[in-house]
Amino acid sequence: MIEVVCICKWRFKVQDEHAGLSIKCPKCRRLVDVPIAPPALIADEEERPELGEQPAPAAFVATADVQALQASIERLVAVNRSINNRLAWVVGLVTLILIRVLLRG
Repeated sequence: MIEVVCICKWRFKVQDEHAGLSIKCPKCRRLVDVPIAPPALIADEEERPELGEQPAPAAFVATADVQALQASIERLVAVNRSINNRLAWVVGLVTLILIRVLLRG
């Protein structure tokens, strides 16, 4: 679970799968950006490994970044398809109107 804080100061938790997305605050209904990874999972600069120690793998953060990018790309593709569909309808309707006007004249 990822803890999110809205502008209205309401604190709530969301599932990890919502990382990188925008969701509505249950209290004020504003859109709130969900962080990619919970703050507890991001290492502080003070927690750097000593010389000779192996750093902890950052697989979770990298995976969350990739998942957030994939979700963003999927949303953009869906918006693009929606725009293309609407544009096709508008072009079709304008074409029918022009044909009807030309046939009357």
